[in-house]
Amino acid sequence: MMRLNNDESCRYISGKLGKAISIRHIERIRKQSRQETREWISNLANHQEDYLAEYNDRIDELKNQRRELYAIYEANQNKPNIQIEAQNAIHQITRTITEIFTKSLLPLLPLVNGDGADQSAAVTPMTEELRELKRKTMQENSDYVF
Repeated sequence: MMRLNNDESCRYISGKLGKAISIRHIERIRKQSRQETREWISNLANHQEDYLAEYNDRIDELKNQRRELYAIYEANQNKPNIQIEAQNAIHQITRTITEIFTKSLLPLLPLVNGDGADQSAAVTPMTEELRELKRKTMQENSDYVF
């Protein structure tokens, strides 16, 4: 990502578009971007299910990438170098999914009810959903052994 000041941004964008753009327009875009980011973060902070849904979406993306890598692995039975690269990438994705659960999602389980008290033994629809998601992912991860 390029870190340009307003003047540099104007020159860069004007050069790419082939037409002039004002510094005020750049400032307006940056202000709008910051406001959208604040709203997004506020929404995540105030609606835990949205926050958890973001994690779920990232996990789904990783799982899709892993499925594609398995297809590459299977399609290259006579190319061990490609298979080794696919295995390494699959392993890294599996580690990433596991890290998401252990470092990001599991610590949130006690907070799911919203008051910050230790409620690790409490069972709510959200904690049940997280536990089921964890169980499925752990099962999927254990199925991927070469």
